[in-house]
Amino acid sequence: SPQPPKGKAMQFVLDEILDREIMHYADYGLRISSQYNNIYIERQDEVTRIPLPDDGWKSILGGNRLARRALRLDKCNVMPVGNDLVIIRQGQVYHYSSDVKKLSKTMTLRNCRNLLHQSIAVLEDGQIYFGEYGNNSGRKEVPIYRSRDVGRTWETVFLFPQGRIKHVHG
Repeated sequence: SPQPPKGKAMQFVLDEILDREIMHYADYGLRISSQYNNIYIERQDEVTRIPLPDDGWKSILGGNRLARRALRLDKCNVMPVGNDLVIIRQGQVYHYSSDVKKLSKTMTLRNCRNLLHQSIAVLEDGQIYFGEYGNNSGRKEVPIYRSRDVGRTWETVFLFPQGRIKHVHG
């Protein structure tokens, strides 16, 4: 495992981290952060930027931090799974393959735009589970999803019946 940076190198790392809105994952060899609709993967001295699809008319407001925050355009989830990423933003679920550097939309959520942070379960065998977290004031059905292939495809493995719950916390 690489050693943490010291001195000026540490200041550079801190400046880069503070320039992001959300830190999704960090250890000494890998940092994943986001700002608006860009995901940043930082490994050692290499930074990869993954631009997420445009927000249409919302992108006009996306350049302003206060507007992004008020409209919650800054919120997303990013979970490393092996060398790949599962990304959830604005109700869309994406798979990012680090090997081929390709972002693919894999699913659209039913009741929410993103999840509570740290509410995605990744098992040792690579299975991924999460439930939807959203306003759901009408108490619609709430699904639990599973992927068996690091987020490339998804299936609903359980459905909370209408009226039973509002959303899933984790």
